[in-house]
Amino acid sequence: MTELVVWFRESVTGKLLFIGLLVIVLLIPLGMIESQIAERGRRADEAAREVANSWGGYQTIGGPILVFARETARPPSLLANESEGELYALPSRLTVDVVAESQALTRGIYEIPIYTASVRMSGSLAAPAGFDGSSSPRWDDALLSVPVSDPRSIREPVTITVGDTTAEFAAGGERVAGLGPQLVVPMSELGIEALDGEIEFEMAFRIGGTAKLMFLPFGDSTTVTLQADWPSPSFGGGYLPDTRSVSSSGFDASWSVLSLGRGYPSVWSRSDLAELAIARRIWASAFGVDLIVPIGVHQASLRAVKYAVLFLSLTFLAFFMFELFTPIRLHAVQYLLVGLANSLFYLLLIAFAEHAGFIVAYVVSAVPSISLIGGYSAAVLGSNRRALPVVALLTLIYGYLFLVLRLEDYALVSGSIGLFFVLACGMYATRRIDWDAVGFPSARSARADS
Repeated sequence: MTELVVWFRESVTGKLLFIGLLVIVLLIPLGMIESQIAERGRRADEAAREVANSWGGYQTIGGPILVFARETARPPSLLANESEGELYALPSRLTVDVVAESQALTRGIYEIPIYTASVRMSGSLAAPAGFDGSSSPRWDDALLSVPVSDPRSIREPVTITVGDTTAEFAAGGERVAGLGPQLVVPMSELGIEALDGEIEFEMAFRIGGTAKLMFLPFGDSTTVTLQADWPSPSFGGGYLPDTRSVSSSGFDASWSVLSLGRGYPSVWSRSDLAELAIARRIWASAFGVDLIVPIGVHQASLRAVKYAVLFLSLTFLAFFMFELFTPIRLHAVQYLLVGLANSLFYLLLIAFAEHAGFIVAYVVSAVPSISLIGGYSAAVLGSNRRALPVVALLTLIYGYLFLVLRLEDYALVSGSIGLFFVLACGMYATRRIDWDAVGFPSARSARADS
């Protein structure tokens, strides 16, 4: 056992193996820190859900669906017509104009983006073609149904105007299966006893929501324009905007969607066996915007932890070079303490980031970590002059990591280039070493050498 310890301490190969094992051991506290960051992220999600429950959740809004029954004529010997299943018809044209006012609502130490959206809809509806003498639409109980994913946060009555007649929507439950909560208004309240041709409609309402605002492309031709004062939008869903303009004061975006690639028909029936599949396709076609906090502190901290092994390895290799080219000898405990100091940076980062923001937290965490390791290096290496390369290396890699984390779209490219550069420098610095014959210099006092 003693010989093995001596081999790890005095052999270059043994020391390299020891450094590798130490890096693996330090993955345990790093894993605990990563779990803590993930747990804090889950708390942030819980805070967002609490806000959504009070203010309004993610909103997905669709245009009005025409709901009516179809009658099939019975043989003359029978006295009445037979009513078949319901039919659902989408608008032939749908235009949505939205202006959203946003703010960051604080829940504990977390900030959650919320908004109040003023929505104006217009478009045209018509009874679907295809009826013949054996069947006809039944209009006496026809209605319009508008899906709204969280109607609790509607701030004012929702009205619809057709011609000179205005009617008010009421809660209708899940009137069209698979589309969640819906608002309904009977066609009779709009003075429409039978829909013989195309009608033009207009709607207006205000609704609150948290972070995400999505729209369903219900028209054969759907146009959506959205203006908001949030500076960090993330556009997504089934369609990206045709045009967008983002600035520090907000954004404008517009979409134009045709039914050709929508994935579901403009007319379907309750008796259709594929009805639920249609509902899934409808939700999958939703598009819109997510109001985000760019590089959220938990996401950025988790990304930073991914580079921890690189930090540990480079710092240990710097100390190994001192052992290789100078008579200085370092103990395993000294390597361990330096590794723990490097690891503690990530815990400080998430602790400060939740209160001061990521940039301030990064500086406040990196400076003490570099100072701690630099001061300790001066002591164990025997002089401030020897500690300077360690401090310079740590400053370089902490600064480089910060740049990588800020370059969201180019993080992988910049990280790969950085690793390649580090490997190239290591290969260049050790290009003349004969690893078969190399050994540590004979131990002398570090003070005598300095």
